[in-house]
Amino acid sequence: NIKDIDGLEILESPNYANSNYWLNILKIDKNIFGKDVKTIMKKFINNNILVRPVWFPNHLQNQYKKNQNFKIKKAIELHSNSICLPSSPSLSKEDLKHIVNILHG
Repeated sequence: NIKDIDGLEILESPNYANSNYWLNILKIDKNIFGKDVKTIMKKFINNNILVRPVWFPNHLQNQYKKNQNFKIKKAIELHSNSICLPSSPSLSKEDLKHIVNILHG
């Protein structure tokens, strides 16, 4: 149901890979959706739903900066405009509806 919300999308696996859906990343276009990552995360937390930011890119961490030998362009963008949604086989349909309703509200 997230695909029906303008400005939001679940990050898809590249064509050369098959996802195990262990991690579901929500990409947010704040110009279209009207809310940024911090606002959305706060809303989830206020509703007792655990979400987290996408991991900070390794190539930007101090201990790895000197090791970079190529540019990783999408990592910075994804870190700044994405969050990790709850992802578990124990999530019920009601849980999933609640997550989507928070995004709609």
